[in-house]
Amino acid sequence: MSAVQSCPICHQPSGATSTHASTMPLEDMSVRVCESCTCVFFGATVPRLEDCYRARVWGGPPRAEFAEREDGSIGRATPAARSARTAAKLHALRGALRRGSALSASVLDVGCRDGVFASAARERFRGLELAALEPWLPWRDEAVARGLNVTAAIAESVEGGSVDIVTEFDLLDHFADPVAHLQALARLMKPSGHLVLGVSSIERCAGMLHPHRLRRDAPVGLTRRSLRAACTAAGLDAQIWEDGPTLFAVCERGEVTPEAPAAGEAAALALAFEENDGRLHLKRVLAQHGPTDAALRVAGVAARGCRTPRCYAALCWDVAAACERGGRVELAAQWSAHADEGRLSQNVA
Repeated sequence: MSAVQSCPICHQPSGATSTHASTMPLEDMSVRVCESCTCVFFGATVPRLEDCYRARVWGGPPRAEFAEREDGSIGRATPAARSARTAAKLHALRGALRRGSALSASVLDVGCRDGVFASAARERFRGLELAALEPWLPWRDEAVARGLNVTAAIAESVEGGSVDIVTEFDLLDHFADPVAHLQALARLMKPSGHLVLGVSSIERCAGMLHPHRLRRDAPVGLTRRSLRAACTAAGLDAQIWEDGPTLFAVCERGEVTPEAPAAGEAAALALAFEENDGRLHLKRVLAQHGPTDAALRVAGVAARGCRTPRCYAALCWDVAAACERGGRVELAAQWSAHADEGRLSQNVA
């Protein structure tokens, strides 16, 4: 893998990336936050398109399917949480169906994995003409066993222009060039077609530590702003929303004016990442040793040092939960109040 010298979405040179990058090393890679579009990228290129698809296999579950536990560790989300993500994907597809003009829409699910979503879509929306692509044969075979029409191919190799709706979930951040991949997806659509995307939000998904968030198999981390920038660069007008740790978008072809960079947003994002690391470390200490006076003094120092409201509130809630588990009910109530108020009084911890 060779070092990336510019943002993979807006192609701003490395000099325009966040200076906070050097504080977030991932093995031998430098993590950068683009000051223009807030794309998080990890200084790696993937030589073959097939490897971007294959990375889903050896890289593990999508970022959004990891959850933070009470002891500060990161693990696979519960079956209920995964079912909720499937429901959110169906909601996104429903949005595209409402915007389209076809009475019986044709849908192509790109990178369908084992066919769970495509099978659920077929059951929910009976009139769909549904097909799927999945290049990894074991997943393809599982999807076929569900009765789905699945071709072992990648989007870039399929002749396009014939599908009402293209869907893709948990794949875009595996591409070192996400704009080129979005252009390939757009080529599959009819001129009036729609693209439905779902991808992990680098800001919202659990944890920060490798391999849960900063991962070699997913060289790009997307924010709402950077996903919009990627869609715009691919010639797509995107309606974007968040649902838990996932960013969803319904896109159509159109001329879009790029968003102006937000001053300081990249630095704030990098700072939030760093503070979240510290919060997770404190959470592990509290889980291991309990809410001792010494641990709570450290928590007080950490809370007063927080510079982002989101991390401050999350840290206070973590401490409150640890106090409640440790039987220190009054302190739990005080820390909960601090989370709500957004400030820490001097008489706690």
